Amino acid sequence: DAGQAQAHRADVRVWRRAEFIGTAAPHLRLGLKLDMRLQADHHFVIHKAGELLPRIHLDEHGFLARRMPPKRLLSRQVGVGISHIMRAAVLHGKEEIRVEDVALQSLRPGEVRIRIEAALTCGTDLKVFKRGYHAKMIVPPAKFGHEFAGVISEMAPEVVGWRVGERVVAANSAPCGKCFYCHNHQENLCDDLLFLNGAYAKSIVVPARIVQKNLLRLKSETAFRDAALVEPLACVVQGIEDTQLKARQRVLVTGAGPIGLMFVAL
Repeated sequence: DAGQAQAHRADVRVWRRAEFIGTAAPHLRLGLKLDMRLQADHHFVIHKAGELLPRIHLDEHGFLARRMPPKRLLSRQVGVGISHIMRAAVLHGKEEIRVEDVALQSLRPGEVRIRIEAALTCGTDLKVFKRGYHAKMIVPPAKFGHEFAGVISEMAPEVVGWRVGERVVAANSAPCGKCFYCHNHQENLCDDLLFLNGAYAKSIVVPARIVQKNLLRLKSETAFRDAALVEPLACVVQGIEDTQLKARQRVLVTGAGPIGLMFVAL
């Protein structure tokens, strides 16, 4: 009843990532409690203590009138539907990461969804955390983390050569293959290098370009945590190839971090 609704709404917070059905009250923001009068006949997805509740119908006084069955929501991003949510680490700025409920987006042509089994933290992640951004790779607010391995849990209909359930690892970027640098075998300088972030989550959607160029199948005996190191390992392999090392040469490795140790091992 209205009395119960009034007591209940004091500790109910608006779900930050929810997309509102209809025109939402413009003064609603993250963390504001529903203790104000809301516009009549608006439906909101809200949560209490981290638990997603069914859609709520508020009457003209801002009270809970009735619960409505959950329905598929429509994202404000064109062409992307929302049917579920998940928890993910989101970078908001300098030394500010929040674990939030985020929308689980539908797949676009050529994309695959990977269930994360291992996600690592590299030096770049640490620098981005301390600086609050990366000019090319990530601009907050954005889901964080880029070294991962996992299992394909969903594929867009257009994807061929892969199947649900396969163990995979994906690079966090892919070149365009069309610009001056790509044509001159300098893909790392690509004018349109595509980056992927969001590994600190239950799952991640891999863009079509990365699926085509940098999605790798894993052997059954390869541990996910080892496979997630493929990107820094690839940097080491290319460094060794570029320096054209030969047997019995002496090499000085400066620093004994993960990259330095992999140089020594190889």
